Amino acid sequence: MPTFAAWWRRRKLRRLYSLRGRLLLWMLLPLLLVLSCSGVIAYYQAVYYAYSEYDQTLYDHVHSLSQLVEKHGKRVSLNMPRQAKRMFLWDDFDTTYYQISTANRVVAGEKKFPMPHGRILKYYDTLIFDGEFKGTPVRVAILVADHPELGQAVQVKVAQTQHRREKLTRKILLSVLAPQLALIVIVILVVSLGVNRSLRPLSAMSRALDAQNHQRIAPIPGTGVPREVLPLVRAINDLLTRLDEALASQRKFVANAAHQLRTPLTAIRLNLDRLLTSAPGREHQEAEAHLRASVERTIRLSRQLLMLARAEPEGLRQTPLALLDLVDLAREEGMEWVPPALAMGVELSLEAPDQPVWIQAHATLLREALSNLIDNALKYGSRPGRVVIGVSAVPTPGLWVQDDGPGIDPAVGDKVFERFFRNDEGGDGAGLGLAIVKEIAVLHAARIELGQGLEGRGLRVSLSFPLPEERIVPAAHHDRP
Repeated sequence: MPTFAAWWRRRKLRRLYSLRGRLLLWMLLPLLLVLSCSGVIAYYQAVYYAYSEYDQTLYDHVHSLSQLVEKHGKRVSLNMPRQAKRMFLWDDFDTTYYQISTANRVVAGEKKFPMPHGRILKYYDTLIFDGEFKGTPVRVAILVADHPELGQAVQVKVAQTQHRREKLTRKILLSVLAPQLALIVIVILVVSLGVNRSLRPLSAMSRALDAQNHQRIAPIPGTGVPREVLPLVRAINDLLTRLDEALASQRKFVANAAHQLRTPLTAIRLNLDRLLTSAPGREHQEAEAHLRASVERTIRLSRQLLMLARAEPEGLRQTPLALLDLVDLAREEGMEWVPPALAMGVELSLEAPDQPVWIQAHATLLREALSNLIDNALKYGSRPGRVVIGVSAVPTPGLWVQDDGPGIDPAVGDKVFERFFRNDEGGDGAGLGLAIVKEIAVLHAARIELGQGLEGRGLRVSLSFPLPEERIVPAAHHDRP
């Protein structure tokens, strides 16, 4: 039994349509409609004029016969010579019938004559209509001749079969519709060719996209593209550029992460082997301590890598924004770092206003950023020394951490925010702390700055946030600092 998902996919497939087919439909349908209406109108006009000509012939016939009606004494008769009668009745295609009658009798011609079928046309003084005679459709004309010399009304009737009319109608139909059909075929071919040529750039775009792979992403060519399709090409190329940058960053990230993980994992294996092979005593304790340190470093590195992945734009979309008090955040996170700071001989203090400082933020991510700043300050500060966590409200909400350590070389600058960059090659850090801070700052539309630390030395890292009423722009839509 088909599932709902399969039914929905089939329904979506049925709803797909061809752009080429739709263009042809919208271009050809009005043309076909116009040509068809033109053909029908032309045909009926031609038939009308053809019938008018034949009706004129019937009109002439009844009037000619009426001129041959004479009165001899009290009798009315038709004075038509045999030769004239033969010429009147002879025709290769149609048969002609006539009748001359008075109110009392049939003077000449057929004894019975067809009655009118359908509409009766008044053609001057003559009535013309369709009828049937001897099983054959005929066209009938009736004239009432009321000459004074006849002394009574005489009806002159002429009927003629319609073979010639039908033949002429077919010729007219063929002569009118044949060019129309030829024109329709030509229009279909020309329009199809034009649509196919117009859609050729889309086919080229499709082939260019099919040739892309994760190892080689190149912009699709925009030459020869219609003006209406050019925005689509630009949007696709922009997407491909960003995708290529993301894939390159991902490849670099994976390579660096693998390199960074290799060292602590190797240390874990060596210390584990040393622990297993050493006898109980000082060497055993040292191996155990080194193993514990290697495990802690690996755990920290893994947590930083996960946090860095979470700080990507996708992580922003999955975590809702909320009002957050920077003072509470700094106080709570600072309290967590008091024991490690005291163990290192570092004085950890907070400088913050008494009133709350509100921003729109992702609480978990911002806590991680502050934690990394404190950890970085404790790691590179003096022993003994001081680390200050600060919160400011004007001109915009701000959060900063400063230490009294050696600081950084001015030549390094913003390189400290690059992933896996370490200012001290001998340290045990992975070079991810400030990179994570930068990613989180970007997600909050915050400005990150480096400055001088305590007592004219050390390092100060500041984050300046937009006001709460200002809308935070997602990282996918604004430039990174």
